[in-house]
Amino acid sequence: MEQIGLDLPGDRRRNTKFSIGDEQGVIFAPAVKRDKEFTVRAWAKALSEVSGQRCIVVGIEAKLGVVVDCTWENITQAEPLDYDQTASAWETEVQFSKEAAILNRKCLVLCVHPDSTSVCYNSSVFVKESIDVIVARFLYIAKTGKAGMPDSEFTHLKNLSMEPSDGESWGMPDETVVSLFKRCVRAHPERIAIVTAEGRNVSFGELDRASDCIASALGPFEKEPQGIELANGKCISTPLVAIVFERTFGMIAAMLGAQKAGWGYVPIECSFPEDRVAYILKDSGVNVIMYDTRSESSAARFSNVATREMELINVDSITMNQPTKLFCGPTPSTTMYVLYTSGSTGVPKGVALSQRAALSALLHMKDSLGTGEADGVYMQATTFVFDLSVSEIYSPLIWGSTMKLAPMDVMRNPGALRTVLESEPRPTWIQSTPSLLRIMTSSNVLESANHRIKHCVVCGELFRQEVAIKAFRQLQQGDATRELYMYNAWGPTEAAVYGTAKCFTSVEEIEAQLHLSIGVPLAYRGVYILQPGTSKLVPLGAKGELCVSGPGLADGYLNRKDQNEKAFVTGIHPVHPEQVLYRCGDLVRWRPDNGELEIFGRTDSQVKIRGFRVELGEVEASLVKYNAKIIGECSVIAKETRDGAVLVAYLTPNHVEKRGLDYGSLPHYMRPSVIMSMDSLPKGQSGKVDRKALPDPFLPPIEKCMDEESWLPVQRKVMEVTRAVTGVMGLGLDDNYFLHGATSLTAVQLGERLNQTFPDVDIPTSLVFDHPNGRAISDSIVKAKKWKRGCGRYVYYSPNVHGRELKC
Repeated sequence: MEQIGLDLPGDRRRNTKFSIGDEQGVIFAPAVKRDKEFTVRAWAKALSEVSGQRCIVVGIEAKLGVVVDCTWENITQAEPLDYDQTASAWETEVQFSKEAAILNRKCLVLCVHPDSTSVCYNSSVFVKESIDVIVARFLYIAKTGKAGMPDSEFTHLKNLSMEPSDGESWGMPDETVVSLFKRCVRAHPERIAIVTAEGRNVSFGELDRASDCIASALGPFEKEPQGIELANGKCISTPLVAIVFERTFGMIAAMLGAQKAGWGYVPIECSFPEDRVAYILKDSGVNVIMYDTRSESSAARFSNVATREMELINVDSITMNQPTKLFCGPTPSTTMYVLYTSGSTGVPKGVALSQRAALSALLHMKDSLGTGEADGVYMQATTFVFDLSVSEIYSPLIWGSTMKLAPMDVMRNPGALRTVLESEPRPTWIQSTPSLLRIMTSSNVLESANHRIKHCVVCGELFRQEVAIKAFRQLQQGDATRELYMYNAWGPTEAAVYGTAKCFTSVEEIEAQLHLSIGVPLAYRGVYILQPGTSKLVPLGAKGELCVSGPGLADGYLNRKDQNEKAFVTGIHPVHPEQVLYRCGDLVRWRPDNGELEIFGRTDSQVKIRGFRVELGEVEASLVKYNAKIIGECSVIAKETRDGAVLVAYLTPNHVEKRGLDYGSLPHYMRPSVIMSMDSLPKGQSGKVDRKALPDPFLPPIEKCMDEESWLPVQRKVMEVTRAVTGVMGLGLDDNYFLHGATSLTAVQLGERLNQTFPDVDIPTSLVFDHPNGRAISDSIVKAKKWKRGCGRYVYYSPNVHGRELKC
């Protein structure tokens, strides 16, 4: 029997020994003459972290043992063990047979008495490696005392019979985002809250007054809002307002103003297709659209496609010195926002999140993800239709820090990113998807820019080790002692931004994990791994479907009864069957070496493209719907490249060309980068498309292009740059460079070179992503040159498939 001795600091414990026996038992004996409750809670926390389950803990009194059962199939309210009957069994080495009476009802037993603490487990339920992880985690927690264990963690480690389904037992304060923002305003009215992309400084007091005026202009809802059905009998009773903005001060003020007036908001990008916006406005029941002067044309256009009359409010026209009305503001259960994500049925689905859900994410980020520093500067670079923007926008507003608004599409524009990182105030906290982080590292901006980044949160996609190592080293800028935290975070929109996270503080930590883990559950989050499609937990170390509970869960999908019943489930929790679990669809496992979560993919057809959630079924349905006359069959897959996943569409009949397709309601990130036309799609025995049998979409090198003599001067210039950047010397004017090996990194480099080649035209990076061929790029440049000649620098306009012109 191997003996491992650990000396714990202070007089809390001494002479701790950890003994691993045979398959039937584990023994460890710290002296717990004092602080027995801490020992028990540390054990419960270790079980919670490793197994992702709430643990029953009873009998923390002087003469009572403690029974902890961490298998749901066997959880019952445990009776306290009689100390006099069990003490002799624990005085020396534990004999498994002596505890048979307990273990035939319990799978894991912890007994605490004045001289020692002992553990026994049922070998038919647990494997030795699982117990090793649990005990090792306990010893780490005991050794470090309460370090890394905030009070909120202890608060929710309670007896299951005491755990309600709301947020009270999780230590959630009775606050809202608005109330915490107002607290910062009262404490520091002159402190800078926002620095706009144009360099304007906005104080907390000014932002408060502006949002008050917007709330007064919006006013209380005149009619009782029609309850929109959500999950588990819930309905939206909060009025909703659509906000249509680019990244401006008005966007932030409108968000706060809507909440102050008791409304929830529905963010809509100016670049969204009109059909998609029409559906969102109808599905959410929105009657009011807020916008500013910069987004006025988009708001008017969206109002025209709505199925009901819309009230339009331009926040720039609101007089900011007018008297404001007093509103009672939101409650924790008030719907804060509704985000529309990709839906498997062919149309987007709205996810409704309450003030409590959003605040739970913001509170745990303060302890886990480096937010809350008074001198912190947060770079706001994520589109507000993506839930990651919630952390960038509201963390500084509730902790009294500064938010720096970045230009649109800054993460794919190295020059603009350098300007943001080097101009004062320089950001200390940024977040990115792995694919965008790869672009940043390839341009060496993080290494060469004079930045002061301290926290870098990476989320939205699978984070690969080689990208993490390169990014960490560049952020260090040659100084290995530099204080730097890189987080690999995970969380669906339905669980309010983040559910788990892993923090790396050195390259060595990253190198030690070939497949980067997504860490452990954050505060206010319960994590469970179930067998897909069932309510049974998988054994520790086995793969299963990740499920989440807690006050951070969304209230459900708008008007999606069938999907709510599948995703937001009840009846699984053995003690509180009313508690809601969200089935995420991610395939994960608990790592046996450190008890952290490791992610492997999906249990369904959902994929991530540049961090955005994409349901392949919605892409397929939209292509068929809007191209019914020219498409027979359609299958869409996500093809992995060295720079991340791209969408590939396989279509029949074979005369289909990408230039002839109507993308309908699909936003830019859901449009396939590669189109493959085929005589027929391969089928399996079931008659369904065999996705594994679809051919490789990438074409062999082109030897020579035959029509170069007919090219116009601007086309010739564009093709010279495109060929040089992609390395495909025979590339033709209509050839899609993504089909010939170009990646997202190539596209960013191409955008940079085109802006250098055509200095009088402002070419956004989105152009080379959305129109990946020389002809489309050349046509857009020609149109830009013809538009408003004499303005100095031309603004690129993107030709829409319906013939309209949309400003990018």
